[in-house]
Amino acid sequence: MRYAIKERRLWEFADRCRTLMLDYREPKAIITAAFATLLKQGWEPEDARLDEDVEAYVRHTFPEGSPHEEALPVGAFSDEELAGIVMWRDWNTGKYAGETSTPPVIARIAAGILECDGDDRVADVCCGCGSFMSEVVEECGANDFYGIDLNVAAAMVSKMRASLLGLDATIEVGDLTSTRGTFDKLFMDAPLRPRLLREERDRLAKETAGVFGKDQPVAGEWYHSAVALSHLADGGRMVAIMAGHALYSDGDRDARRHLAKSGLVESVVLLPERLHPATSIALNIVVLSRGNEGVRFVDATDLGVRGRRNVELSGEDVREIVGRVSGDSDVGVAIAGDSELALARWRLDPRRYVSHSEVEGVPLGSIAEVSRGASIPARALDERITDERTPWRYLMIGDVGDFGEVSEALPFLKDVSRGEERFLLQDCDIVIGRMPPFKSALVRVHKGENVLCTGNLFVIRPDVEEVDPTYLRLFLASDVGMTQLRDACVGSSVRSIPINGLKEVKVPMVPMDQQRKVAAEYRRLRGEMEMYRRKLDEVSSRMGRLFPEGGER
Repeated sequence: MRYAIKERRLWEFADRCRTLMLDYREPKAIITAAFATLLKQGWEPEDARLDEDVEAYVRHTFPEGSPHEEALPVGAFSDEELAGIVMWRDWNTGKYAGETSTPPVIARIAAGILECDGDDRVADVCCGCGSFMSEVVEECGANDFYGIDLNVAAAMVSKMRASLLGLDATIEVGDLTSTRGTFDKLFMDAPLRPRLLREERDRLAKETAGVFGKDQPVAGEWYHSAVALSHLADGGRMVAIMAGHALYSDGDRDARRHLAKSGLVESVVLLPERLHPATSIALNIVVLSRGNEGVRFVDATDLGVRGRRNVELSGEDVREIVGRVSGDSDVGVAIAGDSELALARWRLDPRRYVSHSEVEGVPLGSIAEVSRGASIPARALDERITDERTPWRYLMIGDVGDFGEVSEALPFLKDVSRGEERFLLQDCDIVIGRMPPFKSALVRVHKGENVLCTGNLFVIRPDVEEVDPTYLRLFLASDVGMTQLRDACVGSSVRSIPINGLKEVKVPMVPMDQQRKVAAEYRRLRGEMEMYRRKLDEVSSRMGRLFPEGGER
């Protein structure tokens, strides 16, 4: 059936839904009202019988003869307009759609990667409102589709859309483990970061024992993926949408190793952030199939146009991502075998392998000791602060300036315990924040001073025989250094660099005399900057005195 709707008319219908006491911000309610109106206007699916479950659901929502049914705007909208409301893509992008819809652009990327055709049996095992189904029919012409979802309303919307598409689809209500059959192409956009109860985890562990063996995961995404994978036909391909934590958390390391060594992981794609209405974090597409040797990593965060609230991917961007996965493009791509994966502790985060800064150098951990600052609860720290001068002071990330300077007014502590003495800084130690913007500073500790490093900081103690401390600090603050630090970050909503990632940052080494020349020039420029800063403070003070006290001239 043809369907089209102007956005003005769509919102006119949504406004009518207020009289039906429906939440006009809830897409499933508006879609059901539009479909009920369509049926009341006499529409019937071509060459197919209307699904009995959909008929029953519409009758239940709008009982015959009820005020709700009588209020349906019959005759006010054409069949094409009502169908357009049901199929409107932007229902899948709003903030109310995240739980049961996949954004169209992600669905198109997945459809392109899966390369579905009319002969494939295609499944979406968390089908929601059928947004992937709609895209895969339009993009690939698939006509044998299976979907399943726990949400009854969402599954009914999928059935409504399938009837408008003229698709011979089987849509069932149930959880992932109720999936029936095997499929050539399989898609899964399950709830992000699901919390599994112990009973559910134990049940899934039994069902996925054939995939993971004894290496059971922690993240629910891997359990869900393994259940879905058991329904993938030989030679088939599966796409799963995942948050980043499942790809790098230590709790899932053994499970990832088992999957990779078994040749089940084909590709991992890092998408730009803010593509999904349910979250602002960058999501990943994990491509699973059988018989793979090595994993293809794709970083697609360089694509798209960034707006104030979201990122827009064009059709060309979608084709570029699909090309990077298929091998037609090598931009933002890296391939890692078992040895590289093992060295990275079986992390599957593309940023770990796709470097945007090819740096010749030595690992930071080979020329410096790297350790964490003392972890002291804020309340305990507040109780130990004193206004009296003592031999002990403490340094936090807030004491580090934007240009690598350390505050001259570090707070005093009443004491430092014996166990905390190992966190005392030495002269020419470098401190650096664990999260962007990675503020860093070279700390000068004079005789008789004791500075305790606390808070969200790492301590880098350079081997002065190998590297000049000032040179090293300048490198970490440079564009090349910052790029490496960002590439080494992990985390979904809050990004931070792990200590092992910091140790692996490559430092370009030059002869010591050149390092010292760089350091000397930095100190000269730093002195010049301090001179201008004092001058600025003096001028600012004079400006503040231009208007006499009390308003007198």
